[in-house]
Amino acid sequence: MVDHVSLPSYLESFELFQQHIRGQLDGLSTTDKGKRFAQFVKQLVPQSDGGANFDAPELNSKITNDGGVDLIGRSKISDKTLYIQSKLWVDRADMIDSVISKFKAFKSKDANQLNLFSADAENNHFMLVTLSPLKGILEQYKKKQYSSKDFYDECIAENRVYFVDGHEILTLVKNAYSKLNQVPTDLTINFEVPYISKDNVYIGILSNFELKELHKSSETLYF
Repeated sequence: MVDHVSLPSYLESFELFQQHIRGQLDGLSTTDKGKRFAQFVKQLVPQSDGGANFDAPELNSKITNDGGVDLIGRSKISDKTLYIQSKLWVDRADMIDSVISKFKAFKSKDANQLNLFSADAENNHFMLVTLSPLKGILEQYKKKQYSSKDFYDECIAENRVYFVDGHEILTLVKNAYSKLNQVPTDLTINFEVPYISKDNVYIGILSNFELKELHKSSETLYF
């Protein structure tokens, strides 16, 4: 699908994509870089495989003291919660362990949020999103017995932890750009009541939810 659309030059390779992101962040403080990336991740997560079954995540209200969780998403169909760490760069295996350790330790101080050590812990899912390539780093992490490796292994076995790295982000952005620049060939619209038509004019009623879903199916990602 992407091949039939003329892509911007910064989407032609992973290296150019990284350069583009670095340029967009140039001159910002470390804190502002993190906030901007978190806003981008908010758009990105619902389009990823790991986040597809969750609503668009919200920024953690305790962003200045987030305990390693920048965004929180709620499942569309169950009581599951997705805790997300957005981290611009991850270049060492011990950084993976640091993120996993924070996921393991993270629990709300508020009574209305889940405790990871309660019986509902299996409903907690975790995601790390980074612009760095992670394949080699994750392979290094798996070979050593880091402090939080047992928790990592548990989450992997239960399919409760996801990693979205720079290569996957590039693919998602390409697909979103392609979707934006192509006329849909297959579009399903669910009207509230049967529509009326005359010649090639159609009149019907759409719910607010349906409009949001149609918009979501055609939106792109902006950094």
